Amino acid sequence: MKYMTSQLIYLFRTEGSKRNIQLLLRFFAVLIALVTTYSILFHYIMEWEGKQFSWVTDLVIVSDNARHLVRGGRSRWKIENETFNTLKNQGYHFEHNYGHGTQNLSVVFAMLMMLTFLVDQTQQLCCPLFQAVHKKLGSRRLLWDHLRSHFRHIRFVSMQHLYEVMHSGAGKELPSPASFSSRRVRAP
Repeated sequence: MKYMTSQLIYLFRTEGSKRNIQLLLRFFAVLIALVTTYSILFHYIMEWEGKQFSWVTDLVIVSDNARHLVRGGRSRWKIENETFNTLKNQGYHFEHNYGHGTQNLSVVFAMLMMLTFLVDQTQQLCCPLFQAVHKKLGSRRLLWDHLRSHFRHIRFVSMQHLYEVMHSGAGKELPSPASFSSRRVRAP
């Protein structure tokens, strides 16, 4: 609305509009009261039952499947928490603001970061050389620091070559990119 104050003045002029606004405000007040009452009652019932968690599900929970459902739910939370923790704190620099908007460049960065994370997870599961380098260095953060450093100072023909150099520690013996011949190796 371009002229908000004039619109509000117009709404309050007629008796019917005033009545509708009063009814709407009453509805919101009742809604807030119901949500607050339900929340307080819910927490008292949880405390009375001695429970710390509650689940919203359409599955029938009985004593036979309760343990299985709890393990499945907790493992899903664990996977989500570890994934976001890894993306935020272990070299990917994934921040909260990457997820906002549908027409922003930040969404593209977030998707590229997720794609990179998927490739890294696939390598971690399937590439013995990557696993050996990760085991040698001990953490992903250190792995990414070494990877960036090697990229800055050494020209590699392939990722396998990079991981072999990182695993063997032969990076100090390789010539710098400036001393390579004029033939350049292009990344795909």
